[in-house]
Amino acid sequence: MECGGVPVSLFTAMGGDIDTPDILVITIQPDEGFALHIDVKTPGQTTSLRSIPLTFKYKDHFQQIPEAYETLLRDVWIGDQTLFVHAQETEESWRIYAPLLEKPPRVTTYAAGTWGPAEANRLTATGTGPWID
Repeated sequence: MECGGVPVSLFTAMGGDIDTPDILVITIQPDEGFALHIDVKTPGQTTSLRSIPLTFKYKDHFQQIPEAYETLLRDVWIGDQTLFVHAQETEESWRIYAPLLEKPPRVTTYAAGTWGPAEANRLTATGTGPWID
């Protein structure tokens, strides 16, 4: 079954003036936070869209933000292993990922805004049809 464009482009057919992908921007030190830019329909009868960022910055909500390794070094000092990986987990990860690193699988490309490559159909239970009905 051949699929058309992605069904989330609702306003293009109705004359919407923009149709951009949602974008997640993650910022790291010294200004930690993130912004999710999404298209929003403006209120009213028109089908006008506007790209709006939903933002969060740590400094806007928290007074004290530890330096890069401050939390990690403190955890080492007091023996808190919450942020550390157990040796068995590391070994199991290498067992799983080493074959992929030694012989990487072929990457299949596809055009943006489509349902993806035909090879993706093998991921469904039946092996045919789109991912989403």
